[in-house]
Order: sequence, then structure tokens, then C-alpha cells
Amino acid sequence: MESDVVPLSRRQFAMTALHHLLFVLLMLGPSAVIGIMERVDVVTGRVICRDVTKF
Repeated sequence: MESDVVPLSRRQFAMTALHHLLFVLLMLGPSAVIGIMERVDVVTGRVICRDVTKF
């Protein structure tokens, strides 16, 4: 019975770790892009960057 528990536990941990990584990347990625676009908007004054930031 014990030999069946270890692979299942490892799979559960792998799925938990993958979901955590995915959600962290989905939260940090867009915020970095918005920050870069805000900076470009302030420096250059391009309207397209302002529109992307507001979107």
C-alpha cells in the first residue's frame, strides 16, 4: 500500500507547484508590461502607449 501513496503524492505536489507557478506568472507578467508602457508613455508621450495602459 505504501508504494502506491508516494507516486500519487508526488503527482499532487507537481500539480500544485505548476498551478502556483502559472498563476504567479499570469499576475506578474501583465503588471510588468503595464509598468513599461506607463514609462514609455511618460518619456515619449506616444498616444498608443497611453491607450494600451488604459486598456
